Amino acid sequence: MNAGQKQLEIEHGRRIAEKAEKIWKRDRLVGRKRLENRLADIKSFSAGLEGASALEIGCGTGLWTRELLSLKCRLTAVDISPDLLKRAKENAGGGVEFIEGDAENLPFPDGSFDFACGLSILHHLELPRALVEVFRALKPGGKIWFSEPNMMNPHVALQKNVPFLKRLSGDTPSETAFFKRPLHKAVAAAGFEDVEVKPFDFLYPWLPDFLVAPADIVGKRLERIPLLKEISGSLIIHAKKPIAKKY
Repeated sequence: MNAGQKQLEIEHGRRIAEKAEKIWKRDRLVGRKRLENRLADIKSFSAGLEGASALEIGCGTGLWTRELLSLKCRLTAVDISPDLLKRAKENAGGGVEFIEGDAENLPFPDGSFDFACGLSILHHLELPRALVEVFRALKPGGKIWFSEPNMMNPHVALQKNVPFLKRLSGDTPSETAFFKRPLHKAVAAAGFEDVEVKPFDFLYPWLPDFLVAPADIVGKRLERIPLLKEISGSLIIHAKKPIAKKY
């Protein structure tokens, strides 16, 4: 992002800080279930994070940060918005080091973390630059996990491309969504190996509470059906930084 876009992101954070949970539907059962499913995927992908150094990129209001604390890792959370960071500190409580910073210029030395993750953050950023920075900040053998919106999903496609719906959904003008194959290619181009980009989550953010449990059951079945799974709401990224060769 250029300086103007970064300032827009900071201003956007200021505007939504007090109502972000409602905008992102994380104050409702469906939002909490979506976080729960993502945490289960992290635990399956990256077992043994207890005591490891972990970085959350784009922590927002800290509700996801609070979930990550259950991994019992040494957690650092970064966000460009001071207003969102203030809310994150209130929501997540202790046990996290919060840092105001730019994901495209991370304020950490090379090889600082065993694990890095983010929830709906990469689509706000200049993707190649952000991935290279995450790669740099990881230790050899470190893993990444990200959840991003899937442009193949009809609802996501409308939300990201129709200006009225972008405003209604609380999006910034520049944020977008990803297609699976180009996203996979970008992650690999940044230097990561064992790259997997998988369709994930059919839980519609506006679902009423009584439909969340049955919709979750159906959605998990849809995630296993070829072709149909491609229109899921999200894409999950799994990848690893190669271990340095020994000479």
